[in-house]
Amino acid sequence: MRFVHRFALELNAYTVCRIQAAGTRAAEVRPMAKALYCWRCREVLPMLDEDEWAQMAPALDEAVVRIKRYRREHQVGLHAALPAAGKDAFDLYERLTGRRETSLDAIRHHRLALYGPPCAHCGQPLRTPRAKLCAACGQAHAPA
Repeated sequence: MRFVHRFALELNAYTVCRIQAAGTRAAEVRPMAKALYCWRCREVLPMLDEDEWAQMAPALDEAVVRIKRYRREHQVGLHAALPAAGKDAFDLYERLTGRRETSLDAIRHHRLALYGPPCAHCGQPLRTPRAKLCAACGQAHAPA
């Protein structure tokens, strides 16, 4: 089997995520998080499924605690505290998705369960599972 590229290769019904190092074979790469259009970020990004979210949520909560403690101890603003105190959460997100993120808020909204099904008209995901209208094209939808 040929070597895999970072994001997009279908392999036995799994989408391959990232390569750990140059030369990693497809059999050694785990399935990737589902890529979906994020209307907040305005790009297609890997979204966390519920199993991945179960790992990510505690890391995000711990990052918030660390940020508050770091700011209190060092008397610095949020932007100064974020890289150091959020490192573990950013590293975990990168391991799960193959994409480096620098915003805890962005990680929080990159959860697959927060989005609705794809619009039957334009294909973009609805903004919520209960959305009645596609924000991208204006097409009406019956709530799920």
